[in-house]
Amino acid sequence: MSEVVAIVTPVSRSPLTYAVGMAMHTYTVEARDRGISVVWVHTKHYGVAEARERGVEDALNLGATKVLFWDDDIVPDINPITAFVFARAPMACGIYYEKTLRGLSLYLKRGDKFINLKPKDVDRLAKRSFFFPVDVCGLGLAMIDADVFRRLPKPWFSMQYGMGEDFYFFLKVRQVLGLRPIVLPNVTARHILDSRFYLTAEGKYKMGNV
Repeated sequence: MSEVVAIVTPVSRSPLTYAVGMAMHTYTVEARDRGISVVWVHTKHYGVAEARERGVEDALNLGATKVLFWDDDIVPDINPITAFVFARAPMACGIYYEKTLRGLSLYLKRGDKFINLKPKDVDRLAKRSFFFPVDVCGLGLAMIDADVFRRLPKPWFSMQYGMGEDFYFFLKVRQVLGLRPIVLPNVTARHILDSRFYLTAEGKYKMGNV
């Protein structure tokens, strides 16, 4: 059975920025050339948790075997569709620097605290094993098997308990299904700040078009 990847984007910009739209188009064409079916699902940003919930429902109705969350301010440096599909993991994450500037979109749980990873932490962990697990990753660039959603009770996403919808989702998956996401260190992305600046995966400010 060939993979059907649904790219789910909670849309807060209308339309998508040129850089994000072109990246989605280019990487979709490349993926289809390699036998991967791709559909796009843009959900209105009612609130990011609800938008992701509706997006996944639409993706499953379209027959998706995998759901790729790709936010409208993320520009991947390589094709995340093919990279994630060929990694063959139930949940896989890319890497981008958070707009808060606290660190990367990756977290490890230590007791009651979550440690925000830095680029040097990724370098260290990647030397041990190219794929490594984390407890939570940002859903700005992450692929989840459709079967995970079918096995996981709703709601899949929520802003409950003072945590983001990504924390809620991955902690629930860990508790109910015993799964953790893996990180693909080569799937890095630039995080658009506004029309003039973006953040590299190393946390550096850059000016100009991505």
